[in-house]
Amino acid sequence: MRRLISVIFILMLVFTGCGKEDIVKYDLVLYDDNLSGIGEYLNSFENESFSAEEFDFDTANIADYLSSDKELSDKINSISLYSDALSDDAANSVIDFADEIDIPVIFSIADVSEDILGSYDKAFSIKTDYIHAAEITAEKMTDLWKENTIIDSDENLIFKFAVVKDEELSEDMQNFHDTLIDCIELYGIPMQLSETVCAEDISSAEELEELKDENEGIIVISEEILSHIEEYSPENDGVEIIVVTGDVEKEFSSDSYVLNCFTDYTVYKAAADELIDNYNNREYLLSDFSFPYIDKTIYIPATV
Repeated sequence: MRRLISVIFILMLVFTGCGKEDIVKYDLVLYDDNLSGIGEYLNSFENESFSAEEFDFDTANIADYLSSDKELSDKINSISLYSDALSDDAANSVIDFADEIDIPVIFSIADVSEDILGSYDKAFSIKTDYIHAAEITAEKMTDLWKENTIIDSDENLIFKFAVVKDEELSEDMQNFHDTLIDCIELYGIPMQLSETVCAEDISSAEELEELKDENEGIIVISEEILSHIEEYSPENDGVEIIVVTGDVEKEFSSDSYVLNCFTDYTVYKAAADELIDNYNNREYLLSDFSFPYIDKTIYIPATV
């Protein structure tokens, strides 16, 4: 009788163990709190296998965040980060965490060095090639000039323009700026740079309009004054503002007076999804990949 009870007890333990639900792992996505457009898009995919959370990469400690949930390492399948303010220390902290549990980590938008990416075989970066973005913007400007959509208002055959940029540009934005100016000359567009203005000195749409009155066009390489462009009153004499936005198509992109070079953030997720799918299928992460890449950096095309 005792032996029968023991057998029944053992069988109960076995079936109880088999009845436990397996932990459903999810892909963790952290996006910078200043990338609201990206956040809204990522949150639309929220389900049991995908979690998008806002994170302040400027002030919060990513290592503390990852270690605060003791069960996190058992619950996540991958980590993706969307940030334009990611420090090297933060990137290293995420890689250390991912390496310990052997999952992919994907940095989108952030400028992560080759050395950091090379420290872990499953670390990748997704970014826009802003040198190419500047080249295709200049090509578009050439077409607009030929179509008389960029107007020479005083008919002196020279299109005067001002550049409005942040006092300190990221390497990507500096590459865009330098390449665009070079291409304007290279492609033979009769444009003349009249002045470069710090974005901090433009505090309203009216000041932006005043700058336009002194020139025939403005090239904006600054996220800080995008709200002024939304309030800007065009003179309806062709393209007046050429703007590069780093993360999302803005409402003014469809306005005839704006030429906007932007990165489609939906493509960032598509590239990350390919990496994660290959990982889930136990394939090399860059196997049959749809996007161009050099080493461990994947390049997303810009849209003009």
